Amino acid sequence: MTDPFCGVILNPYCSLDCLFCNHPPARTPIKESRKALRLALANVDSLATQGYHNIEISGCDPAETEDIFALLKSIKKARFKQIMLSTNGVRLADEPFLDKIVGAGVTIVRLPIYGSNARIHDSITQTAGSYDDLIQACSTMSKRKYRGLKLIFTTLLMKQNKNDILDTVRLAAKYRPHSIHVSIPCIKRDGESFAIPYRTMRRYAKNLLSFASRSRCYVDIKDIPYCVFGTFSNLIRFSRPPNLGKYNQPPKSLRTDIKNLPSYRYKVKMKYCALCSMDPICPGFYKNYISAFGDPKLKPLQIELP
Repeated sequence: MTDPFCGVILNPYCSLDCLFCNHPPARTPIKESRKALRLALANVDSLATQGYHNIEISGCDPAETEDIFALLKSIKKARFKQIMLSTNGVRLADEPFLDKIVGAGVTIVRLPIYGSNARIHDSITQTAGSYDDLIQACSTMSKRKYRGLKLIFTTLLMKQNKNDILDTVRLAAKYRPHSIHVSIPCIKRDGESFAIPYRTMRRYAKNLLSFASRSRCYVDIKDIPYCVFGTFSNLIRFSRPPNLGKYNQPPKSLRTDIKNLPSYRYKVKMKYCALCSMDPICPGFYKNYISAFGDPKLKPLQIELP
């Protein structure tokens, strides 16, 4: 999946109430939902003319609305090759629904997993039963009839699961996914209750990198600077926002000088970053982490790039 993805967004409703998310678990009014669908459909038409072959459907949560099928119909008509659905997995626990979205063209499913057990996962989603729904969805997708469906897991290193993060990745690997991506949660407002300062996360990040380097399943770690690990690795990656087109740009209150990039994903560099060997390829630290926790005062790396 080296070809870039463009993206469309639906924010109708999410039955989870994750610690790090600002979307309340309440249904979007019908009038706003219809407008959101119109914008998403317009975005598909616009992006289809720009040469993209792959598209991601994301939001809070796109699978929890029947509008998903109108959107998939439009995407399929536009002849996108890869259609990725990023969802919390709640509805995918229902096999007939999973059959329906696969039949409508979804080729990749991306699911979040936050703990290796219900206690940890549900404490982060703040929703009892969400872990059981996720595991049911994963078990269903393991069936032979879905072998053409690619599964991708994402997880976030945070205070609530820092001592469980390796077991979380191990659990995800049992379902033989296409890949597992580990990152850190963005801070939109108050992040002190869940976010780990860069300096504190070093030992967890190093353990993750050691595990990823030995794993038979592809595991990478995204959006954590090299100095946190104290080394360079091809498994340390930095995400780029998909092209969200004309109609799904971040709201005005969250826009930055970089198209498609909301302010909570904006990164900055410290003065000492200029002394680091990784400076040319490292985008730096999340600005909101620096605002919340201050300068991490990490040591610039002095190593040769391979």
